[in-house]
Amino acid sequence: AKLLPVAALAEAARVLRSQTDAAICLDLPDGVVHQTQFLRGFERWLADTAENLPFLEALMDIVADAYVAMVGPLLDAVGDNVDVILHCDDIAMQSGPLINPRVYRSAIKPRQRRIFEAIKAHSRAKLLFHSCGSLVWALPDLIEIGVDGINPVQVSAAKMDTAALKREFGKDLFFWGGIDTQYVLPYGSPEETRAEVRRRIEDLAADGGYIVGSVHIIQAE
Repeated sequence: AKLLPVAALAEAARVLRSQTDAAICLDLPDGVVHQTQFLRGFERWLADTAENLPFLEALMDIVADAYVAMVGPLLDAVGDNVDVILHCDDIAMQSGPLINPRVYRSAIKPRQRRIFEAIKAHSRAKLLFHSCGSLVWALPDLIEIGVDGINPVQVSAAKMDTAALKREFGKDLFFWGGIDTQYVLPYGSPEETRAEVRRRIEDLAADGGYIVGSVHIIQAE
């Protein structure tokens, strides 16, 4: 018989746990930011944050309701067979916040908190938050609402210096990524690539808490 999606995921995690020594990551659907952007369109969504916020908050509540209803049965089914849970919701861009941080803290953060609390209530796995861009402004908020690690650590974005990130936030967060895909991997020499990898390891790996990887996926160029 064909397994339903939750049962299929639970079985896949069980097989990986029993047959490999790999750390297992469960990639959940995108969160309230992206889901409402998909519904509204990106330009209209940005306008909503400034001129139609009560509507956008109501829409995010609907998404959060569905998300919380989803994660309980899913995480109960996979149990301890996952080590990391990935949640994606881009809230930053190359130069800084994607939206006014005040809007993030009043409208988005409470819905994320609710989702993250539901995740934590049903799993002992580490919670990995994905956002591209200059995320440093939001790291205290994310730590407060339960995030354990960040990805992809976009080092080409403003204020994303890996040594500073480790020094300021390393006691609360682990880091996944950090090897530059904007300049070094597509355009750098082998020597420059080796130096980049060494630098990120030196900056982020002390006392653990670093998963070596490229910033996001390796792009076509």
